[in-house]
Amino acid sequence: MRALPRGLTTVLVAFAVMVGGGAQSWAQPTGSESWALPSGSAGGPPSGEPGGGVPVGGADGQSELARVAAQLLAPPANRSVSVAYVDSTGVQSAHLGAHDAGEYEIGSMTKTFTGALLAVAVDRGEVRPDSRLGDFLPVQGTQVADATLEELAGHRSGLLEFAVTPEMLAGGVMWKLFGDNPFTFDREQLIQQARVAPLTGRGTFRYSTLGMALLGQALASAAGTDYASLVRDRITDPLGLGSTWIPATAADLPATASVGVDEWGRPQDPWAIGAYAPGGGARSTITDMTTYAQALLRDQAPGMAALQPRWQDGPTLRRGYAWAVFSRDGVDYTMHSGGTGGFSGMIVLDRAHGVAVVVLQDAAGAKERPVIDLLREMRDR
Repeated sequence: MRALPRGLTTVLVAFAVMVGGGAQSWAQPTGSESWALPSGSAGGPPSGEPGGGVPVGGADGQSELARVAAQLLAPPANRSVSVAYVDSTGVQSAHLGAHDAGEYEIGSMTKTFTGALLAVAVDRGEVRPDSRLGDFLPVQGTQVADATLEELAGHRSGLLEFAVTPEMLAGGVMWKLFGDNPFTFDREQLIQQARVAPLTGRGTFRYSTLGMALLGQALASAAGTDYASLVRDRITDPLGLGSTWIPATAADLPATASVGVDEWGRPQDPWAIGAYAPGGGARSTITDMTTYAQALLRDQAPGMAALQPRWQDGPTLRRGYAWAVFSRDGVDYTMHSGGTGGFSGMIVLDRAHGVAVVVLQDAAGAKERPVIDLLREMRDR
């Protein structure tokens, strides 16, 4: 993030709270009743052709998936939308838009990796669901120290969406004004934010990227490694997701890294989000995310227990570790959306019927309801 003139931070914080709703204005809820969807390095990007091998379908009737996706998703002009539908017969893929972004920021879909890592760590005996955050990170003597790993995974620790600090709020303003990456905090800075973070409404649902970031860092500490390496060793390598990776800082990104735009078409800095990576820092391709969806449908992905609903948040919504399970017309949809400054998308599973949809786009502002409608139409055609 660019440096702020002395004294301007206070003004920007006040501005953010007054007109932007503070940290909560950046919320990226998944599976909500409102259907809103906003939003240590493993050593650099994977080799190979990102997005290679994905069949391309146009919006002119070349494929049924392309036709339905163009109708329901209404892709932004001059942007890229990649779509995949998975069923028992295999995979259908389509690409809509003026260019192929290849690699996308998947934003909060990264949280599903973090939820899976908790389930894996429990199976390995490294942690328990009721282990306390203070057992793994130096936050002893603070409110957050007593939060359990399971509470963090289910967004029930009482933490806010993000830390409410001058640096975080100023970063949000610079993002909105200039498209800067607002998450440039290292592990020590994240821990300092956690140490002063209040907990309110513990035990009830409150979506928290801060909480998921702390969970990922705690799991990495328990395993004696960094988060990016933990994802690589326990999620992406076992599944063969060779084009899915986590940059820690902008220096890790190649000069050719894909760049997205916000809802007004303004270019956004890539989000290499440092210690917040467990809450939304992965980059991937439609090929890899489709492989991930297939493994989930087959119950063959690491940490499948993360998808198990554990909490009820209304008549039609339950939650597991990161995942939301939304019931509609007697069908359960297990899902997570993701958004960054310039990218958005979603993964939806209908596990009972063995079908899934993945949507990735290099523009902010995708919506959840059309993605579920796309899955339903393809499934029922």
